Amino acid sequence: MRAKNKLTSCSLPIGKKLNRWLNQIARNMVSFSDLGINQEPESFMDEKISINDIVNVPIVVHGFKPNVETVNGQRHVVQIEFNNMRRIFFTSSRNLISALESPKISFPFSTVIRSKHYGSKRGFEFS
Repeated sequence: MRAKNKLTSCSLPIGKKLNRWLNQIARNMVSFSDLGINQEPESFMDEKISINDIVNVPIVVHGFKPNVETVNGQRHVVQIEFNNMRRIFFTSSRNLISALESPKISFPFSTVIRSKHYGSKRGFEFS
């Protein structure tokens, strides 16, 4: 006598039971479009620019996203307007991050990023 397949019950193979179960769920499921949820467009999908390209140049800072994981570790992503075009740059500059996270900050704001030398290291600051 052949042993009964452990993955079956009620004499239906698991594949057929799974299909029936999925079909039942699909009939009872609400479509996302029927929920009436408005989604904001992705706001940080702008083209990247190097911070070196915007040093000593007037820019408008529109906002930032903190602690974004990159291949170089965690960075803040800063959204700017430069030459009438939206761009983003990545930074780990303590001075820039401290200023961006300040409770006194209000977006958007205009500024110029300045390069500062601290011994053998280089940093950035808003002016």
